Amino acid sequence: MNIVFLGNCQTLTYAKYFSKLLSVDQVNWVCADCFQGLKPNDMWPTSVNLWGKDVVDNIVVMGSEKKHKLLSECDVVICQVFNEQTSYADNYQVLRKKYGNNKIITISNHHENLNGMLEREALYEIDIRTSSIYTDFPNQAKMLTHNHPNVFAILESIKMICNYLNISFFDSVQYNDHLNDNWYYNRFYHSQENIKRMKERRKNEK
Repeated sequence: MNIVFLGNCQTLTYAKYFSKLLSVDQVNWVCADCFQGLKPNDMWPTSVNLWGKDVVDNIVVMGSEKKHKLLSECDVVICQVFNEQTSYADNYQVLRKKYGNNKIITISNHHENLNGMLEREALYEIDIRTSSIYTDFPNQAKMLTHNHPNVFAILESIKMICNYLNISFFDSVQYNDHLNDNWYYNRFYHSQENIKRMKERRKNEK
């Protein structure tokens, strides 16, 4: 099965872990148009320092031609839901028209506003509803920032995707290794630095 993840850094993280469940040849991630180039010289999706060479070389794909080819040829697209106001090219209505309802599988965007997640899941009839992670595991699933979940929530999301697609999840040893490894948290701390810089920039612009 060839899977393309489409969205923000949450879906990129899913792609990273899925490349270990399947293989790097079966998994790709493409950046949704609303996150690409938000600021001048903003190339976070292709930053080797941020994601590591293996992710950038084998998972991240930029460019409309490559993106369309991947989305056309893959078996499944796992995407976050963007409406027409947020995303012109990658909103879920356009994706379903272009690539077919059966190929497009929607997943919730993690956010600290749980009620907002629940409302969006109902409004857009999202297929994989990650809000349940926070209601089922309130002591383990946490948000590190308003839109950066902890590694437990990420791995539970991946388990939900696996169940939806009937793919085997990590065994207990692999799961514990990923739960305790530094890769995800290193990305988070880098994101924290970006958030800090963004806040400073906005303050200076006022």
